[in-house]
Amino acid sequence: MVTTHPDYLTKSGYDSVPCMAHNAALSGDVETKLDEADRMAKETTVRYDTDEVFGRVKARIPDSERA
Repeated sequence: MVTTHPDYLTKSGYDSVPCMAHNAALSGDVETKLDEADRMAKETTVRYDTDEVFGRVKARIPDSERA
């Protein structure tokens, strides 16, 4: 098995699990954004409902990429 990052093989040998360092590299930006959101939630009383949040997200996705 050839990979571009270090893996740990599972007991069965058929699957691999990314090592912690690789997993951290993949999710680092997400964790940073979640930490930022937590800080903002503590510092302000502004809240958005799901319709507004998902509406903003959908508006940023081109029609050609929507499922």
